[in-house]
Amino acid sequence: FYITDVFTFRHNWDQFTIMARNRNVLNQVMSAWQASGWAAGVRVLARQAGITWLGFGVLPGAGYATGYRGGGMLNEVTAPLFVLGLAMAMAWLRRPRVAFLAYWWMVTVIAGGILTIDPPSVVRMVGILPVLAILAALPLDWLMRSGGVVRSQQAVGIALAAVLLAGAAWDNWQTYFKIFAAEPADENSELARYIETLPTETNAVLLGSEHFLHFHQEMFLLEFPGRLRDIPDPAHFLPLHEAVETPLAIVLGPTQLTLVDYIRSLYPDFRLTEVRLRDGQPLFRALEFDPEPIRRRAGLTRTSDAGDGGASLVQIADPFAAESGADAPGTHVVWRGGVYWPTDRRVVLTVHTTVPSRITLAGVVLMQPDGERTVRREIQLPRGWQPLSIDERVDGPRRLSMTVQQDGAARPLTRWDLRPESTEEGLRATYTHAGAVLHAIDPQVDAFAVEDRFQHPNLTMVRMPFSASWQGALRIDTGGAYEFEARGSGPYSVHLDGAILFEVASVVPEYPAVSRARRALRPGLHPIAIQWDSTKPAHTTRRLFQLYWAPPGGAQELIPPTNFVPTAPQQ
Repeated sequence: FYITDVFTFRHNWDQFTIMARNRNVLNQVMSAWQASGWAAGVRVLARQAGITWLGFGVLPGAGYATGYRGGGMLNEVTAPLFVLGLAMAMAWLRRPRVAFLAYWWMVTVIAGGILTIDPPSVVRMVGILPVLAILAALPLDWLMRSGGVVRSQQAVGIALAAVLLAGAAWDNWQTYFKIFAAEPADENSELARYIETLPTETNAVLLGSEHFLHFHQEMFLLEFPGRLRDIPDPAHFLPLHEAVETPLAIVLGPTQLTLVDYIRSLYPDFRLTEVRLRDGQPLFRALEFDPEPIRRRAGLTRTSDAGDGGASLVQIADPFAAESGADAPGTHVVWRGGVYWPTDRRVVLTVHTTVPSRITLAGVVLMQPDGERTVRREIQLPRGWQPLSIDERVDGPRRLSMTVQQDGAARPLTRWDLRPESTEEGLRATYTHAGAVLHAIDPQVDAFAVEDRFQHPNLTMVRMPFSASWQGALRIDTGGAYEFEARGSGPYSVHLDGAILFEVASVVPEYPAVSRARRALRPGLHPIAIQWDSTKPAHTTRRLFQLYWAPPGGAQELIPPTNFVPTAPQQ
C-alpha cells in the first residue's frame, strides 16, 4: 500500500461520514422485523454474527472473501491458537486480567463486527488486533509453562510452541512480504504508485473516479500537490480545450477504459500504461503525452490561396496569432474548425480584426467584410463545440481577437479553445435541475461523477436531483448488426429510429441498471432520443449514464462523438 503519514481531522471526518451511511446492521434488522416479523430480524442478526465469526478464520471462511487473500482475518496457524486462547479466557473469567481480554474481544466484535455490515477485516476492527494476538499467545504460554519441574515435558512444550511460532512467522512472511508485495494493492495506492513514476513536471487528470474515493484526500494532496485533477464531466474533456504546456497523463478509470481508440484518433502519439487487478480486470489505463503534439492540433484549419494559380496551403494554425507579411496582399485565407463554447448563458462576444473578414459562429454571421472591424454582440449557444469559420482577404498586417464577457469577467479565446474539425458532433443535451435548464452539445453519452468530491472550479454541469435528455442522430458508416449497452443509475429509456431500444422504469441508484440490445442498422443517420431520470434520492451522490456499442466485428466502446449528429434527420 502507498502510505502517507500526515492526516487532518477534516478530511478524515468527511470520508468516515460518507462511508458510515447505511452501514448499520440494526437498520436491516428493524426493516426485516417491520416487514416480516421478529423471526426475520433474528435471521439477519444471526447471519451477520456468522459472517463475523467466520471472518476470523475460525471456520473455513474463504468463500466469504473477508481478507485480501480470500480467506479470514487470521492465518491457518494463528486461527486455531486464537480459538484455544478464547476458550481458555472464557474458562478463566474469574481471573481479572484474562477476563479483560475476553470482554475486550467480545465488545469489539459486537460493536465493530456484528452490528456493522460486512465481515471484520476492515479498518473499524483495528482495535481488536492486540487482543487477537494475546489470545492466540495464551496456548503458547500454557505450552511453555506445562510440565512443572519435569524438564523433558517442558522441553517438549517449548519445542511445540517454537514450531507453532515458526509456522505463523513463515506464513506471515510469505503472505505479507512475498505474495502481497507482488500483487496490486488497493486502487488509490496503485494510482499513487503510478503517479510517483512520472516526472515531477508531468500533470495528471483522472476521468472516471468510481474506485478512487480518496483522490482529493490526504495522500494525493500531500504527496502530489498541484499535479492532479479529477474531471467532473468526462464527455466534455476531449478534444482537449485547455492549455497544455507540460507533459500530461490522462488516467482512464474503469468507466472510461474504452476511450483509448478515440483518443488515439485525436492524438496518435502517447505512451500507454495499464494496471490490472488481481483477477486480471483492468483498473486504469494511463496515456502519457508530450505537450507539443497536443499544441499542434489546437487551432483551426487554415487554407490560403494567393490567386496566382498555385496550390493552396492547408495547415492547422492559430488564428489569433499576429501575422505580418506572411501572405501577399490579396491572398484569400479561410479558417475552418470549431470553438468550445464554455456556457449556455447569454454572454457578450467582442470580435476585432484588422482585415476584411466574414466570421460565422454556429450559423450566426458575426462580421461582414464591408462592415465594422470591431463588433460586440450578445449571443447564447449550448455549451460545447460550435462550428466557426473565418474568411479573410489580406490587405495588410492581420490581427484577430475574440473575447467572451460574462458576469463582469472577460476572457479572450485562444488557440486552446479551438479544434480543426468543423463537422458538428454529439447530441443536443438538456439538463433540468430545480427548475433551471442547461443546454449543451454532449460529444458522448458519458455522464459520470461522484458529485460530493468536486469543488470549485472543477464543478459538474448540474447536481442531483436532475433529469437529462439527449436528441440527435446516430451515424452508421458500416451496415450490420450492432450490440448496444446502456448503464444508468436512474430510470432511463432509449429510442432508436422511433422504436424502443431500452426502457428501464425502476433503478436503485446505488446499483446502476445494465441493459443490452441488438439491432441491424443500415448506413446513414438514425434518429435517437434518450431520457434519464436522476432525481431519486440515494445515500451516494454518484451518478452514471453511459451508452456503449460494439460495431460489427468490433469491440465494445463508448459511442464515439464522430458517430453522433446533434440534429436528427427529417422523418
